[in-house]
Amino acid sequence: MSVRVYSLSSFWAFVLWTLHPFFCHRKRYYTVLIWHRVLAFLITSQALQIFTFYATQLPGPNDHCCEGSKLARLPPPDSVLEVLLINRRLWFS
Repeated sequence: MSVRVYSLSSFWAFVLWTLHPFFCHRKRYYTVLIWHRVLAFLITSQALQIFTFYATQLPGPNDHCCEGSKLARLPPPDSVLEVLLINRRLWFS
């Protein structure tokens, strides 16, 4: 949700920033310079997003997910198809 809000606010901020030379005639803006700044901003934002994604530490599996655990409720899957359909079996039983 926060990514969607950030994207929409960035989009509308860019639209307003792009259109403001038509209302404020103090300085001339060139489309190439505007797009150069936009692409530099997007590349920097994407690089920061990739860096923070890789810097995130995820926890290990819970006890009920480990094979041979007493808390495990389901047997280990035999195929990939069984992994994809395992929740369906729980929902419709």
